[in-house]
Amino acid sequence: MMSFATRSLSRIAFALVLGVGTCTLPAAARAQQRPTLIEIGAAEIERLGIDWIRPERVPGRVVLEAPAVAVVPPARETVVSAPVGGLVTLLHVAEGSEVAAGDPLVELRSVELLEAQREYVNAASAARLAEAQLERDRMLHDEGIIARRRLDESEAAALAARVHAEQARQQLRLVGADDRSLERLASTGTISPELTLRAPVAGVVIEGRIAVGTQVDALEPIVRIADLSELWLEARVPEQRVDAIAPGMQLAVDVRGRTHVGDIFQIGRTVDAGSQTVLVRARIGNAGLALRAGQLLPARVVAGNGDVALSVPRSAVTRIDGEAFVFERAPEGVRPVPVTIVGEADGRVQIEADDLDHGAELAGRGVSALKALLTGDEE
Repeated sequence: MMSFATRSLSRIAFALVLGVGTCTLPAAARAQQRPTLIEIGAAEIERLGIDWIRPERVPGRVVLEAPAVAVVPPARETVVSAPVGGLVTLLHVAEGSEVAAGDPLVELRSVELLEAQREYVNAASAARLAEAQLERDRMLHDEGIIARRRLDESEAAALAARVHAEQARQQLRLVGADDRSLERLASTGTISPELTLRAPVAGVVIEGRIAVGTQVDALEPIVRIADLSELWLEARVPEQRVDAIAPGMQLAVDVRGRTHVGDIFQIGRTVDAGSQTVLVRARIGNAGLALRAGQLLPARVVAGNGDVALSVPRSAVTRIDGEAFVFERAPEGVRPVPVTIVGEADGRVQIEADDLDHGAELAGRGVSALKALLTGDEE
Protein backbone atom coordinates (compact mmCIF):
# COMPACT_ATOMS: atom_id res chain seq x y z
CA MET A 1 0.00 0.00 0.00
CA MET A 2 1.36 3.52 -1.00
CA SER A 3 2.28 5.92 1.72
CA PHE A 4 0.87 9.43 1.81
CA ALA A 5 4.24 10.86 0.66
CA THR A 6 4.38 8.46 -2.31
CA ARG A 7 0.85 9.37 -3.40
CA SER A 8 1.66 13.10 -3.14
CA LEU A 9 4.78 12.73 -5.28
CA SER A 10 2.77 10.84 -7.92
CA ARG A 11 0.18 13.58 -8.10
CA ILE A 12 2.88 16.26 -8.40
CA ALA A 13 4.64 14.34 -11.19
CA PHE A 14 1.34 13.94 -13.08
CA ALA A 15 0.66 17.64 -12.75
CA LEU A 16 4.13 18.50 -14.03
CA VAL A 17 3.73 16.22 -17.05
CA LEU A 18 0.33 17.75 -17.81
CA GLY A 19 1.74 21.25 -17.47
CA VAL A 20 4.71 20.53 -19.74
CA GLY A 21 2.42 18.98 -22.35
CA THR A 22 0.19 22.04 -22.33
CA CYS A 23 3.12 24.48 -22.65
CA THR A 24 4.64 22.61 -25.56
CA LEU A 25 1.51 22.57 -27.73
CA PRO A 26 2.34 23.78 -31.21
CA ALA A 27 1.09 27.21 -32.31
CA ALA A 28 -1.46 25.66 -34.71
CA ALA A 29 -2.97 23.60 -31.87
CA ARG A 30 -3.14 26.64 -29.60
CA ALA A 31 -4.83 28.60 -32.38
CA GLN A 32 -7.52 25.91 -32.65
CA GLN A 33 -8.12 26.10 -28.89
CA ARG A 34 -8.29 29.91 -28.95
CA PRO A 35 -11.83 31.31 -28.56
CA THR A 36 -13.36 33.17 -31.51
CA LEU A 37 -15.17 35.62 -29.24
CA ILE A 38 -14.23 37.35 -26.02
CA GLU A 39 -17.47 37.66 -24.08
CA ILE A 40 -17.15 40.97 -22.29
CA GLY A 41 -19.70 43.59 -21.26
CA ALA A 42 -19.72 47.34 -21.59
CA ALA A 43 -18.69 47.88 -17.97
CA GLU A 44 -15.63 45.66 -18.31
CA ILE A 45 -14.71 47.36 -21.61
CA GLU A 46 -14.82 50.72 -19.88
CA ARG A 47 -12.80 49.40 -16.92
CA LEU A 48 -10.07 48.13 -19.26
CA GLY A 49 -9.84 51.55 -20.94
CA ILE A 50 -10.67 50.26 -24.43
CA ASP A 51 -11.27 52.95 -27.08
CA TRP A 52 -12.81 52.20 -30.47
CA ILE A 53 -11.64 53.48 -33.84
CA ARG A 54 -12.69 52.92 -37.44
CA PRO A 55 -10.10 51.97 -40.08
CA GLU A 56 -9.42 54.39 -42.91
CA ARG A 57 -9.53 53.35 -46.55
CA VAL A 58 -6.25 54.16 -48.35
CA PRO A 59 -5.38 53.54 -52.00
CA GLY A 60 -2.71 50.91 -52.62
CA ARG A 61 -0.36 49.55 -50.04
CA VAL A 62 2.82 50.99 -48.58
CA VAL A 63 5.82 48.94 -49.65
CA LEU A 64 8.45 50.83 -47.66
CA GLU A 65 9.46 54.23 -46.33
CA ALA A 66 12.52 56.28 -47.28
CA PRO A 67 13.68 59.91 -47.13
CA ALA A 68 13.26 61.86 -50.37
CA VAL A 69 14.44 65.23 -51.69
CA ALA A 70 12.48 67.40 -54.12
CA VAL A 71 14.75 68.47 -56.99
CA VAL A 72 14.34 70.43 -60.22
CA PRO A 73 14.46 68.21 -63.34
CA PRO A 74 17.37 69.19 -65.60
CA ALA A 75 15.05 69.93 -68.52
CA ARG A 76 13.14 72.49 -66.41
CA GLU A 77 16.16 74.54 -65.40
CA THR A 78 17.70 77.41 -67.38
CA VAL A 79 20.94 79.25 -66.71
CA VAL A 80 21.21 82.85 -67.94
CA SER A 81 24.83 83.79 -68.64
CA ALA A 82 26.46 87.07 -69.59
CA PRO A 83 26.84 87.04 -73.40
CA VAL A 84 29.63 89.62 -73.12
CA GLY A 85 31.88 90.79 -70.34
CA GLY A 86 30.76 93.90 -68.48
CA LEU A 87 29.77 95.66 -65.25
CA VAL A 88 26.51 94.83 -63.47
CA THR A 89 24.69 98.15 -62.98
CA LEU A 90 21.20 97.00 -61.94
CA LEU A 91 19.43 93.85 -60.72
CA HIS A 92 15.71 93.51 -61.43
CA VAL A 93 15.26 90.18 -59.59
CA ALA A 94 16.49 88.32 -56.53
CA GLU A 95 16.41 84.69 -55.44
CA GLY A 96 12.78 83.59 -55.20
CA SER A 97 11.44 86.13 -57.71
CA GLU A 98 8.84 84.86 -60.17
CA VAL A 99 9.45 85.94 -63.75
CA ALA A 100 7.65 85.68 -67.07
CA ALA A 101 9.41 85.09 -70.38
CA GLY A 102 10.91 88.40 -71.53
CA ASP A 103 11.05 90.04 -68.09
CA PRO A 104 14.24 92.06 -67.41
CA LEU A 105 16.75 90.36 -65.11
CA VAL A 106 20.05 92.30 -65.13
CA GLU A 107 21.47 95.51 -66.62
CA LEU A 108 25.06 95.40 -67.91
CA ARG A 109 27.44 98.08 -69.18
CA SER A 110 29.87 96.49 -71.62
CA VAL A 111 32.79 97.74 -73.69
CA GLU A 112 32.72 94.40 -75.53
CA LEU A 113 29.15 95.16 -76.60
CA LEU A 114 30.30 98.51 -78.01
CA GLU A 115 32.97 96.73 -80.04
CA ALA A 116 30.47 94.16 -81.34
CA GLN A 117 28.02 96.90 -82.37
CA ARG A 118 30.76 98.93 -84.08
CA GLU A 119 31.89 95.83 -85.94
CA TYR A 120 28.34 95.17 -87.14
CA VAL A 121 27.72 98.74 -88.24
CA ASN A 122 30.97 98.77 -90.24
CA ALA A 123 30.30 95.33 -91.70
CA ALA A 124 26.73 96.21 -92.69
CA SER A 125 27.92 99.44 -94.32
CA ALA A 126 30.69 97.61 -96.19
CA ALA A 127 28.18 94.99 -97.38
CA ARG A 128 25.90 97.69 -98.77
CA LEU A 129 28.79 99.35 -100.59
CA ALA A 130 29.95 96.02 -102.00
CA GLU A 131 26.42 95.25 -103.26
CA ALA A 132 26.16 98.67 -104.88
CA GLN A 133 29.53 98.20 -106.55
CA LEU A 134 28.48 94.78 -107.80
CA GLU A 135 25.33 96.22 -109.37
CA ARG A 136 27.37 98.92 -111.20
CA ASP A 137 29.90 96.38 -112.43
CA ARG A 138 27.11 94.17 -113.77
CA MET A 139 25.72 97.07 -115.76
CA LEU A 140 29.18 97.96 -117.05
CA HIS A 141 29.89 94.35 -117.98
CA ASP A 142 26.58 94.06 -119.80
CA GLU A 143 27.55 97.16 -121.83
CA GLY A 144 30.96 95.66 -122.58
CA ILE A 145 32.85 98.36 -120.75
CA ILE A 146 34.63 96.11 -118.20
CA ALA A 147 36.02 92.59 -118.45
CA ARG A 148 34.48 89.50 -116.92
CA ARG A 149 37.36 89.30 -114.48
CA ARG A 150 36.39 92.66 -112.96
CA LEU A 151 32.82 91.42 -112.45
CA ASP A 152 34.05 88.21 -110.83
CA GLU A 153 36.15 90.25 -108.42
CA SER A 154 33.13 92.39 -107.50
CA GLU A 155 30.99 89.30 -106.90
CA ALA A 156 33.66 87.79 -104.63
CA ALA A 157 34.03 91.04 -102.68
CA ALA A 158 30.26 91.37 -102.21
CA LEU A 159 30.00 87.76 -100.99
CA ALA A 160 32.81 88.28 -98.47
CA ALA A 161 31.16 91.48 -97.23
CA ARG A 162 27.79 89.73 -96.81
CA VAL A 163 29.44 86.90 -94.83
CA HIS A 164 31.27 89.37 -92.61
CA ALA A 165 28.08 91.34 -91.95
CA GLU A 166 26.12 88.17 -91.18
CA GLN A 167 28.81 87.03 -88.77
CA ALA A 168 28.66 90.35 -86.92
CA ARG A 169 24.87 90.19 -86.97
CA GLN A 170 24.79 86.71 -85.45
CA GLN A 171 27.22 87.78 -82.75
CA LEU A 172 24.79 90.50 -81.68
CA ARG A 173 21.90 88.04 -81.81
CA LEU A 174 23.79 85.94 -79.28
CA VAL A 175 23.85 89.02 -77.07
CA GLY A 176 20.08 89.17 -77.34
CA ALA A 177 19.47 91.70 -80.09
CA ASP A 178 16.35 91.14 -82.19
CA ASP A 179 15.80 91.88 -85.89
CA ARG A 180 14.21 95.31 -85.29
CA SER A 181 17.06 96.53 -83.10
CA LEU A 182 19.63 95.21 -85.60
CA GLU A 183 17.94 96.99 -88.50
CA ARG A 184 17.79 100.21 -86.48
CA LEU A 185 21.46 99.86 -85.54
CA ALA A 186 22.50 99.27 -89.14
CA SER A 187 20.51 102.25 -90.42
CA THR A 188 21.30 104.80 -87.68
CA GLY A 189 24.73 103.62 -86.50
CA THR A 190 23.82 104.55 -82.90
CA ILE A 191 25.72 102.27 -80.53
CA SER A 192 25.34 101.90 -76.75
CA PRO A 193 27.19 99.98 -74.01
CA GLU A 194 23.96 99.26 -72.10
CA LEU A 195 22.55 95.72 -72.24
CA THR A 196 19.44 94.26 -70.61
CA LEU A 197 19.42 90.51 -69.99
CA ARG A 198 15.89 89.10 -70.12
CA ALA A 199 14.31 85.86 -68.90
CA PRO A 200 14.17 83.32 -71.75
CA VAL A 201 11.46 81.30 -69.96
CA ALA A 202 8.89 81.75 -67.22
CA GLY A 203 9.74 80.40 -63.79
CA VAL A 204 11.27 81.18 -60.42
CA VAL A 205 14.75 82.53 -59.82
CA ILE A 206 16.37 79.83 -57.70
CA GLU A 207 19.87 81.28 -57.67
CA GLY A 208 21.42 84.69 -58.26
CA ARG A 209 25.21 84.62 -58.52
CA ILE A 210 26.13 88.30 -58.78
CA ALA A 211 25.64 91.68 -57.11
CA VAL A 212 25.51 95.25 -58.39
CA GLY A 213 29.00 96.49 -59.15
CA THR A 214 30.32 93.05 -60.08
CA GLN A 215 32.50 92.72 -63.17
CA VAL A 216 31.47 89.62 -65.09
CA ASP A 217 33.15 87.77 -67.93
CA ALA A 218 31.55 86.54 -71.14
CA LEU A 219 29.56 83.30 -70.60
CA GLU A 220 29.70 83.67 -66.81
CA PRO A 221 26.48 82.32 -65.19
CA ILE A 222 24.39 85.08 -63.62
CA VAL A 223 20.88 83.77 -62.84
CA ARG A 224 19.34 80.32 -62.62
CA ILE A 225 15.61 80.03 -63.44
CA ALA A 226 13.51 76.93 -62.82
CA ASP A 227 10.02 75.88 -63.81
CA LEU A 228 8.75 74.43 -60.52
CA SER A 229 5.38 73.21 -61.82
CA GLU A 230 6.85 69.70 -61.97
CA LEU A 231 9.59 68.29 -59.73
CA TRP A 232 11.39 65.04 -59.19
CA LEU A 233 11.35 63.21 -55.88
CA GLU A 234 14.66 61.45 -55.32
CA ALA A 235 14.49 58.79 -52.61
CA ARG A 236 17.38 56.81 -51.19
CA VAL A 237 16.28 53.20 -50.64
CA PRO A 238 18.41 50.59 -48.82
CA GLU A 239 19.91 48.21 -51.34
CA GLN A 240 18.45 45.18 -49.54
CA ARG A 241 14.89 46.48 -50.12
CA VAL A 242 15.06 48.02 -53.57
CA ASP A 243 13.90 44.81 -55.30
CA ALA A 244 10.46 45.40 -53.76
CA ILE A 245 10.06 48.49 -55.97
CA ALA A 246 9.01 48.45 -59.60
CA PRO A 247 8.27 51.16 -62.20
CA GLY A 248 4.59 52.06 -62.04
CA MET A 249 4.56 52.24 -58.27
CA GLN A 250 4.24 55.65 -56.67
CA LEU A 251 6.16 57.81 -54.24
CA ALA A 252 3.93 59.69 -51.78
CA VAL A 253 4.78 62.58 -49.45
CA ASP A 254 2.68 64.65 -47.07
CA VAL A 255 3.03 68.44 -47.09
CA ARG A 256 0.97 70.60 -44.75
CA GLY A 257 -1.79 68.05 -44.38
CA ARG A 258 -2.06 67.10 -48.06
CA THR A 259 -0.71 64.00 -49.76
CA HIS A 260 1.20 64.46 -53.02
CA VAL A 261 1.88 61.44 -55.21
CA GLY A 262 4.35 60.97 -58.06
CA ASP A 263 4.92 58.09 -60.47
CA ILE A 264 8.22 56.22 -60.15
CA PHE A 265 10.01 56.24 -63.51
CA GLN A 266 13.59 55.34 -62.62
CA ILE A 267 15.27 52.88 -60.27
CA GLY A 268 19.05 53.26 -60.04
CA ARG A 269 21.39 50.56 -61.30
CA THR A 270 24.23 51.52 -58.97
CA VAL A 271 24.62 51.53 -55.19
CA ASP A 272 26.05 54.46 -53.25
CA ALA A 273 29.23 53.11 -51.66
CA GLY A 274 28.90 55.17 -48.49
CA SER A 275 25.22 54.68 -47.61
CA GLN A 276 24.55 51.43 -49.51
CA THR A 277 21.38 52.96 -50.93
CA VAL A 278 19.87 53.08 -54.43
CA LEU A 279 18.40 56.22 -56.01
CA VAL A 280 14.70 56.02 -56.91
CA ARG A 281 13.12 58.87 -58.90
CA ALA A 282 9.48 59.88 -59.34
CA ARG A 283 7.83 62.72 -61.28
CA ILE A 284 5.42 64.75 -59.21
CA GLY A 285 3.11 67.59 -60.24
CA ASN A 286 3.59 70.85 -58.34
CA ALA A 287 1.14 73.25 -59.93
CA GLY A 288 0.31 74.86 -56.58
CA LEU A 289 4.02 75.10 -55.65
CA ALA A 290 3.35 73.26 -52.38
CA LEU A 291 6.69 71.46 -52.74
CA ARG A 292 9.94 73.41 -52.64
CA ALA A 293 13.09 72.42 -54.48
CA GLY A 294 15.64 71.08 -52.02
CA GLN A 295 12.98 70.10 -49.48
CA LEU A 296 13.72 66.89 -47.52
CA LEU A 297 10.59 64.83 -46.89
CA PRO A 298 9.69 61.44 -45.42
CA ALA A 299 8.30 59.47 -48.37
CA ARG A 300 6.62 56.13 -48.84
CA VAL A 301 6.60 53.83 -51.82
CA VAL A 302 3.02 52.82 -52.64
CA ALA A 303 1.97 49.94 -54.87
CA GLY A 304 -0.69 51.80 -56.81
CA ASN A 305 -2.45 48.82 -58.36
CA GLY A 306 -5.97 50.07 -57.74
CA ASP A 307 -6.43 48.02 -54.57
CA VAL A 308 -7.71 49.65 -51.41
CA ALA A 309 -6.23 48.76 -48.02
CA LEU A 310 -7.42 49.57 -44.51
CA SER A 311 -5.22 51.81 -42.41
CA VAL A 312 -5.20 51.64 -38.60
CA PRO A 313 -2.89 52.98 -35.88
CA ARG A 314 0.04 50.70 -35.10
CA SER A 315 -1.32 50.34 -31.55
CA ALA A 316 -4.46 48.60 -32.89
CA VAL A 317 -2.49 45.59 -34.16
CA THR A 318 -1.01 42.88 -31.93
CA ARG A 319 0.74 39.60 -32.63
CA ILE A 320 -0.14 36.22 -31.16
CA ASP A 321 2.15 33.31 -32.00
CA GLY A 322 3.56 35.37 -34.87
CA GLU A 323 0.15 36.13 -36.40
CA ALA A 324 -1.24 39.68 -36.60
CA PHE A 325 -4.65 40.39 -35.03
CA VAL A 326 -7.04 43.27 -34.49
CA PHE A 327 -10.02 43.23 -32.13
CA GLU A 328 -13.43 44.05 -33.61
CA ARG A 329 -16.42 45.14 -31.55
CA ALA A 330 -19.27 42.60 -31.71
CA PRO A 331 -22.78 42.55 -30.18
CA GLU A 332 -21.79 39.89 -27.63
CA GLY A 333 -18.28 41.19 -26.91
CA VAL A 334 -15.06 41.46 -28.90
CA ARG A 335 -14.00 39.35 -31.86
CA PRO A 336 -10.30 38.70 -32.64
CA VAL A 337 -9.73 39.05 -36.39
CA PRO A 338 -6.54 37.77 -38.07
CA VAL A 339 -5.14 40.29 -40.57
CA THR A 340 -2.31 40.56 -43.07
CA ILE A 341 -0.02 43.56 -42.76
CA VAL A 342 0.71 44.96 -46.22
CA GLY A 343 2.53 48.15 -45.28
CA GLU A 344 3.48 50.64 -42.58
CA ALA A 345 3.92 54.40 -42.62
CA ASP A 346 3.74 57.35 -40.22
CA GLY A 347 2.73 55.30 -37.21
CA ARG A 348 -0.06 53.54 -39.09
CA VAL A 349 -0.37 50.04 -40.48
CA GLN A 350 -2.09 48.96 -43.71
CA ILE A 351 -3.99 45.71 -43.21
CA GLU A 352 -6.08 43.30 -45.26
CA ALA A 353 -8.67 40.84 -43.96
CA ASP A 354 -11.36 38.85 -45.72
CA ASP A 355 -14.13 39.59 -43.22
CA LEU A 356 -13.32 43.18 -42.24
CA ASP A 357 -14.43 46.45 -43.81
CA HIS A 358 -13.89 50.14 -43.14
CA GLY A 359 -17.13 50.39 -41.17
CA ALA A 360 -15.90 48.03 -38.44
CA GLU A 361 -15.14 49.31 -34.94
CA LEU A 362 -11.70 48.20 -33.79
CA ALA A 363 -9.95 48.53 -30.47
CA GLY A 364 -7.39 51.34 -30.76
CA ARG A 365 -6.39 51.36 -27.09
CA GLY A 366 -6.45 48.62 -24.50
CA VAL A 367 -5.35 46.00 -27.03
CA SER A 368 -2.89 44.37 -24.63
CA ALA A 369 -5.70 43.74 -22.10
CA LEU A 370 -7.82 42.06 -24.78
CA LYS A 371 -4.85 39.97 -25.85
CA ALA A 372 -4.39 38.78 -22.27
CA LEU A 373 -8.05 37.81 -22.05
CA LEU A 374 -7.82 35.93 -25.34
CA THR A 375 -4.66 33.98 -24.57
CA GLY A 376 -5.22 33.56 -20.83
CA ASP A 377 -1.95 35.30 -20.01
CA GLU A 378 -1.80 37.66 -17.07
CA GLU A 379 -1.07 41.32 -17.60
